[in-house]
Amino acid sequence: EKYAGLDRLCAAYVNLALQDLGAFSNTNEQYSSEEFLHQFNIQPFYRQILPRCLEALVEHEQLQQHDGIFTKFQPFSTKSLNSLLEEVKAKWTKAPEWLVLIQCCGEQYADILTGKVAPRDLLYTGPTFDSLQKLYTNLPEFYYFHAIIQASIRKIGKSLPPHTHLRILEIGGGTGSSTIYILPELPPQQTTYTFTDIGISFLEEAKQKFNAYPFIEYRRLDIESSLEKQGYESHSYDVIIANNVLHAARSLEKTMQNVNTLLASEGLLLLWEPTTPSILHFDVAFPLLQPFEVDNLRSHYPFLTAKQWFEALQVVGFSNVAVFPKKKIFEDQIFVAQTSS
Repeated sequence: EKYAGLDRLCAAYVNLALQDLGAFSNTNEQYSSEEFLHQFNIQPFYRQILPRCLEALVEHEQLQQHDGIFTKFQPFSTKSLNSLLEEVKAKWTKAPEWLVLIQCCGEQYADILTGKVAPRDLLYTGPTFDSLQKLYTNLPEFYYFHAIIQASIRKIGKSLPPHTHLRILEIGGGTGSSTIYILPELPPQQTTYTFTDIGISFLEEAKQKFNAYPFIEYRRLDIESSLEKQGYESHSYDVIIANNVLHAARSLEKTMQNVNTLLASEGLLLLWEPTTPSILHFDVAFPLLQPFEVDNLRSHYPFLTAKQWFEALQVVGFSNVAVFPKKKIFEDQIFVAQTSS
């Protein structure tokens, strides 16, 4: 119900953004997704997000769709938005950061879609960036997911035989919101932890944040690109951790193959991913996902269902796949998978 409120709020921001763009200014206007993209100069980067937003308005009964044509737009007022915002805020008192992020991008969504404003500049600077960092620690369900990752690493660390060295790779470590739970569980003398991200600024920040752990190395990694050219050897890690990052890949098939290549025989993958295919509040609050390639895994939405993740993991060579929680009660789930021997 709480997340449904976020989606209602985001639908309102999308509605107002369409009005800002000058779309549906009269009741007879109608567009296909392609016509809308071209007429209102939507940047190519958002060519997959925009159709999802239009379909979301159909779901919220603010737009109608017939044979791929969107029509009968129902404008939302600023007054109604402000009222809805207060209603949603009352339900998110323990994690108000969601509202900060949604407001930040939602209020400038038309300018984001047309390339006048870069969402990265909005999200990764000043107080908004502080809210982004707090979001990953304040959400109650995130405590649950971090606890699963932490318990898994603790079990691995405690079962490690003497004189055996553990090699861990974290993909897309970002702000280190998961790393901070993992590092205390590792035996320092028997561990090499490779913290990676595609952004150099995240690596520099992590060096300062985790300077008390001498067994960490910090390296740039683009998991979609050639591993060899980046200096990574095949089958060189015992554990790979990827938290809320793999869905951002342009090619998920290639990315999963690279992950499998990096893992040693019987290596372990700890994968935390959204498993709700359509999440409007993600498209509004984090309009950063690059357009992805349509393949056997994805066609319309960037996120996979749990069933699709099972299939994707097995196709590239993982076995013994487990999911937590087994019953879908959150938007995200964690998968623990092992490479074949």
